[in-house]
Amino acid sequence: RRVHGTPSECLFFFEMIRGICITIAIVLVHCQVSPNNSGIISPSSLIAGQNGPFTVVLRDSKNVLIGCSGNEKNITATLQSTSTGSITPLTLTCSGNFTGVIQTTQSGYSLLVVTFNGIPLGSSPYITEILPGLPNAAKFVAYGASLTKTAAVPYEFATVQACDQYGNKVTDCEPITSTKLSVNANYCQGTCQPILSAIQSCVQGAYALYYNGTSAGSYQLRIQYGGVAIPGSPFTPTLV
Repeated sequence: RRVHGTPSECLFFFEMIRGICITIAIVLVHCQVSPNNSGIISPSSLIAGQNGPFTVVLRDSKNVLIGCSGNEKNITATLQSTSTGSITPLTLTCSGNFTGVIQTTQSGYSLLVVTFNGIPLGSSPYITEILPGLPNAAKFVAYGASLTKTAAVPYEFATVQACDQYGNKVTDCEPITSTKLSVNANYCQGTCQPILSAIQSCVQGAYALYYNGTSAGSYQLRIQYGGVAIPGSPFTPTLV
């Protein structure tokens, strides 16, 4: 049996339903992520090998914060190394906002790319400069003909490049008067006798050193950093 209401009751019921629908529509619109209003809080620089936490902040079209729950399948984050071209997927954790960690051992610049349904968020990609770590003697690189075999001249020159534990070039120069990097040369003809040697200069972490190589014969060149021999030391060049 049908129950018919009065026109006023029907109108009230219709307005109530319409209000509920409008409310639901507003909520749905507000819960939609706006890529332009959303963004990322991330470090502008980071030491190679260290963790760099970052946060993804989702906002709707009204600039209202949206929680991460329910959006796990829609969001992705990757770290792109501009020096190697490699791309590493990052794990995002949902706890109020999305959070993640940047970590790379390659110095240079990396791009943090975060997308929602394939659309970049805010100003993505975000640039993070990856700085080299502290000098590590085991990763130093020495080069130059005077470390192997060359013609005897008054001064023989070679170069030592400072590197961190990951092999990244350290671009900062310590004072050449520092005792951390040392060079000791000997002329070995039967017995080894000390000869003049010194560090001349440093540019972008590359140290120029020399030793007195006026006589033909065998030499011995010890290069150390912080009391630790660098790879290849002692060098035993032959001058002709």
